[in-house]
Amino acid sequence: MVRITKRTVDAVDIREKEYVIWDETFPGFGLRVFPSGKKSYVFQYRSQGRTRKIAIGLHGC
Repeated sequence: MVRITKRTVDAVDIREKEYVIWDETFPGFGLRVFPSGKKSYVFQYRSQGRTRKIAIGLHGC
């Protein structure tokens, strides 16, 4: 796990499948990286026994 900073976001590599990098200092906060190179900030939480993930916004908009 890493701390999500501008340097971290700029250095992520693009893969065939989307993946999420989770922040170690803020539980539930992450960066989703898509195969197209698009990056989105997400927040994951539990509600009524289910895990939910919401998009906060795109990086660089």
